[in-house]
Amino acid sequence: MEAQGEQLLQNLVDREQSLTAKVEEAKKQATGLVDKARADAEALLAKARSAAEARAEQLRAEAEAQAKVIREEVVAAAKAEAEATSAKAQGARDAAVKLVLERILS
Repeated sequence: MEAQGEQLLQNLVDREQSLTAKVEEAKKQATGLVDKARADAEALLAKARSAAEARAEQLRAEAEAQAKVIREEVVAAAKAEAEATSAKAQGARDAAVKLVLERILS
């Protein structure tokens, strides 16, 4: 009977050691999974950050191009207005000179 008790006790000890080893292995696997998940998350964040920076640069370049077009349009409109005003002024100056000459000569 005592041999049976020792055998049962040894079986319990063996089972406990086996379970302890399984728990340790599960902890190692969990740590590995957490580390991999962190690395994957960091890589994903870096990729997202890079994509966002590229998109921001693209939008900046597009905005700069649009601003250039608008500037050129504004400058062209201002030049056209200046030319029209200059032509109008020249016409008025010519009329004034003609009027002055007519008064002087008459």
